[in-house]
Amino acid sequence: MAARILVFAGSARRDSLNKKLARAAAQFAREAGAEATFIDLDDYPIPLYHGDLEAASGMPENARRLREIFLTHDALLVASPENNSSVSSLLKNTI
Repeated sequence: MAARILVFAGSARRDSLNKKLARAAAQFAREAGAEATFIDLDDYPIPLYHGDLEAASGMPENARRLREIFLTHDALLVASPENNSSVSSLLKNTI
């Protein structure tokens, strides 16, 4: 059974180099025999995490959708820009 790999970039910019890299990585993974799924986080906008809002309103719909997508894959392959010696805020919020 082929590994199911979820591939995405930690950047929402339309012309992000990290998105281009993630797309290429997904293709390479497929060529190596994996089942790779590329997603664009721009298609799943979620608000910044706020525990009180989640307690009052529940998890945002796109966060639930992303969670289900994450759970149906065996691994994550992430291409992320570096911001202030860490990964992007978008990636932190998503994970």
